[in-house]
Amino acid sequence: MKVIMFEGTPEEFSAASPALKSSLVSPIEEARLGDPAETLSTGSALRRSTSMQEARLGDLAETGTDRGRFVTEDEACKILSWREISDAMRKVLVALRLAGDQIMSSEDLRKVAGYDADQFRGMMGAFGRRISKAVGKDLWFFRKDWDAAKGHQNWRSLPPSVIQAMDKLGIR
Repeated sequence: MKVIMFEGTPEEFSAASPALKSSLVSPIEEARLGDPAETLSTGSALRRSTSMQEARLGDLAETGTDRGRFVTEDEACKILSWREISDAMRKVLVALRLAGDQIMSSEDLRKVAGYDADQFRGMMGAFGRRISKAVGKDLWFFRKDWDAAKGHQNWRSLPPSVIQAMDKLGIR
């Protein structure tokens, strides 16, 4: 069990909360990233979060994280065909596919969808519920990482299994 103490204003807590949440790591990540007590006591929680995300995108890029894995092609097909996908979500999926290895921010993707920030978060939350209802939890459909400095997700290329499922279902 890990306990994290945080002292600061509500604004500082809000800024650091994604990093604090990310600091609850597995033993594998802990060994790779160093002592969490030292990291948090020196005030470098945000740097720790960035390092964790880089590690996740490095060694674990093809398998998700040690807390989950990317969906298989069959699972991706089930997710994508569970219900009709909205035009906005289709645009987001196609944009991520076409982006390749380029990073797209949440702001970039919400513009692609034609949504404001709240609508975009709602759409992505609904898609997350679709994933958990269709195939279960601890599965990753997207490659993404949290940008603590900017306070948003950075989205990366789709895993090959999702691209194959999109091809199979004609999502272009």
